[in-house]
Amino acid sequence: MLRETIVWKQLRHDYILPFIGVDAVTMPGKYCLISPWMENGTVLHYLENHPHTDRLTCIREIVAAIDFIHNLDPKVIHGNIRGNNIIVNDKGHCCLADFGASIVVTTKVPSHSTMSQNSSRWLCPELQVYDPTTYVLDHLPGRDIYALGCTIIEVCGSYMHQCSGIHVPTTDIYSQRSLYLYSTCYCSSRHHNQRRSLSTA
Repeated sequence: MLRETIVWKQLRHDYILPFIGVDAVTMPGKYCLISPWMENGTVLHYLENHPHTDRLTCIREIVAAIDFIHNLDPKVIHGNIRGNNIIVNDKGHCCLADFGASIVVTTKVPSHSTMSQNSSRWLCPELQVYDPTTYVLDHLPGRDIYALGCTIIEVCGSYMHQCSGIHVPTTDIYSQRSLYLYSTCYCSSRHHNQRRSLSTA
């Protein structure tokens, strides 16, 4: 919680959930991080109740928030991007929330526990089997890019990716050229150094 507090309180952006403070009084013995109450809930809940919402605008706002934290110095990796961590504010804008798994990229490779906190459904392939000896700090943003691709599928279809057994296409069905285009659009390359940054995607 201390790491989340330190990171979150420094992030000020139109599409990041505002940090208010820490409450140590309401629940004795426990600390609670306080943010404004968002009646609309998560983006998935909001889209279910407002099906005519412009989903492309939602995606642009999510991308803007991620691009912001990736361009900080030092850059911040969210580490747990998914539909349930995108909150919609009272004006209908998407706000990135939950920085409990965030990583500040300095000079030390994060531990396995830090790197794999988010749900496996959004976890990029290289972290399914973690090997710190082969991990490159400059490629850490690729973790968020992969999760962003999964989140875009959630936002566009209002369902979890691969929930019906539909997986990334394989070479048994599609040509290498088609797979390259698919991976570029989907942000889902199995190699973190091949995933585009948000500024080039």
